[in-house]
This record gives sequence, C-alpha cells and structure tokens, in this order.
Amino acid sequence: MANRPSKTRRERKALLNAVTASKASRTKVNYAHWTNRLWNLLKERGHDLRFPEKVPETEMIAIVKIYVSRLEGLSVRSIHNQLAAIRKVLAHWGFSRLASPTHPVLNNLALLGKTASRVSTRRPCNDLRFNEIMLQAETLRLPQGVIAIIGLQRYLGLRATEALMSANSLATWLHRARTNQPLHIIYGVKGGRQRFVNLAPDNREGALIWIERAQRVAKKQHNRLMVNDRLKYADNRYHEHCRKVGLANPAGPHTLRYRWATAQLDHYLNTAKLSLREAKAAVALDLGHGEGRGNEICARYCREYLIKNGLLVPRKPATELAIPMHLKNEVD
Repeated sequence: MANRPSKTRRERKALLNAVTASKASRTKVNYAHWTNRLWNLLKERGHDLRFPEKVPETEMIAIVKIYVSRLEGLSVRSIHNQLAAIRKVLAHWGFSRLASPTHPVLNNLALLGKTASRVSTRRPCNDLRFNEIMLQAETLRLPQGVIAIIGLQRYLGLRATEALMSANSLATWLHRARTNQPLHIIYGVKGGRQRFVNLAPDNREGALIWIERAQRVAKKQHNRLMVNDRLKYADNRYHEHCRKVGLANPAGPHTLRYRWATAQLDHYLNTAKLSLREAKAAVALDLGHGEGRGNEICARYCREYLIKNGLLVPRKPATELAIPMHLKNEVD
C-alpha cells in the first residue's frame, strides 16, 4: 500500500490552494515559499502543525513579528507583498481580526515603522533611448535573438516570457499585423490569460519590422529566439544581456512595455475617440490585465503621459496616505 502524505503535508497543500486560488503560477511559487516560512516558525515555537488555528492570538502576533524581523534587506514593497500573503493565511486559519490590514499591531506601519508608495519608479523607454540601446546591442554583438526580443517587447508590449516563447506565433502575428487584425497572444501569458491586442498605428509599423526580423532569427535556431533548453535559463540569460546595454532596474526591459502602453493610450484617446475610462480599460486588456484595473494600470504604465495632459493629479506621499486613521494621532 502506497504511503499517504501526512496530515501536516495535506494541510499545507490545502492552505496553499486556498490562498492562491486563481493566481498566476509565479505568484503561487512565491506564496509557497512564504507560507513554508510561517509553518517553520510555528514548528520552531513548538506548536502542533496539525492545528495552527489553536495558537493563541498573542503568540501568533509574536510569530508574525519574528517573521518580519527576518526579512532584512528586502524593500518595503516586497515586505508588504509578503504580509499580504500572511494575512490571507491568518484569515484561512480563523484569525480574521489579526488578518485586517488596519490591525493596531500588525498593520504595515506598526510592523515596519515606514510605508512605501505604490507609484512605479519605472519610466517609459523613449524612442531616442531605444535607438541607443539597439545601437549598443549591435556594437556589443549581442545574440540576434536577444535583439529581436527587445524589439518585440517594445512594439508588441510583450512581457519578457511572452517574447521568449513567441516563436510559434510569429507567422500568425505577421499575417494579422499586415491585415490590421488583433494579435492573439497565447504562449507565456501570466496566469494562462490569453488576450487579443489591437496595435496602434505608431506600434504597428515597428511591430511588422521586428516580427519579420524575429522570424528570420527563429528559422536559423530551430524555431527558437534563445538557444537554451529551459525557459528559466533563457530568461536569466536574456536579462543578463539586457543589463549589458543598460536595460536594468529601474530602467529594465519592462519599461519597453510602458512606452508601448503610452502609445496605445494616446491612440485610444485621440484617434479612436474613446472616453478616458474606456481607453484605460482597453490598455489594461492589451497589457494582459483585467478591464476593471484600468485606473490602476494606467496610473502605473502611463503616469507621465496622464500627468502631462492633465488627466492625472499626482498622489500625496505614501506616508500621508498609508497611516490608518485610528493611528494618525499616535504618529503625529
């Protein structure tokens, strides 16, 4: 008879499934690491892992504080993401009061002593900067596949993984771009969410050039843009090459998507004559996010464009916004 997994192992799996429902695969991997750290802390403190819901509240508060104290070296926003996952775990275990983001002891401000803005530090990669990157890439003789991927990210608004896995779609994209049809993004999408992308005229001309170039590279490399057996290695190698030409955080390859999104928003507002709300929703869908996140996505990707055209009022500093009202007097 095959050995059945222990109750603790089954509990961990059930917990992970509960808190990561409908989330992308990479998010699930992160949540698995974070929840395992919490399980290990419970074990260190001598608690029965089969019944985490029986841990006293005061003890659970102490455990969360220890968890945060071991996150030295991470940015405030990274710690916020982990705390959001921990709150989901606490809610699943029945600690609904402790799971509240405004808990007097376990809120972000109380735990870290500071807050962080959700406003992106990235800025769109303008055309002049893009041309400089391409010139430098040719001078350094970077692999042609890397150069093609950079071009695809700029003119098709693809994520790095989507561009790396795009070889099988290039022929279809080329036909659709020539006939002014939406492009179907299938491979490498986040959370398995396929999408159709309507290219703005400013992006379509460049898209045709770079799709054709990527096709020529893929034919020489057995239908691959990066000659690596595994996607993870190809992704790491791609970002290594990007850093050589100055595409590194906060001005990494993702800023190419910011520039693409800005051109899309400008097209929807000024050519398609959509309302601001409709244009934001359309851009969010083009980027692979839900239409309900239009305001949030455009405030991140198209922030400079919106402010320049008087369509967005800059937010106050995060330190003024993130403090819960019941703690405001204590901080002052």
